[in-house]
Amino acid sequence: FIGTHRPRLAIQCHDGKPEIVVNVGKPIQSEYGQYGSYGVRIKLDNAAPVRQRWTESTDSVALFSPTPTTLIRQLAAADVFLFEFTPFQETATTVKFNVAGLIPYLMKVATVCGVKLTANPPTH
Repeated sequence: FIGTHRPRLAIQCHDGKPEIVVNVGKPIQSEYGQYGSYGVRIKLDNAAPVRQRWTESTDSVALFSPTPTTLIRQLAAADVFLFEFTPFQETATTVKFNVAGLIPYLMKVATVCGVKLTANPPTH
């Protein structure tokens, strides 16, 4: 929980394209010279963390993945998804999502969005 809000991970199709959104429920700290995108770090299972720039939502409390197709494929083979971001005027925060068992739902999104996803992702 962050304050009174539980961060949420949404994986969906929007206008026929995949979207991955992390709603953190509070404004994110902006970076000088960077408008509309925010630096985050993501980590899947035991892989090394990866820095990315995610796009902000119109209400400034959620972030959109720049590579949703790739991330859907990675999530299909993962058990844990860590998402690090910096809330406005606070220190960096890491949110842990247990994504084990998401494969049936990811397959549905992949089918609707036209994402190629193997029925049997690699085992861990």
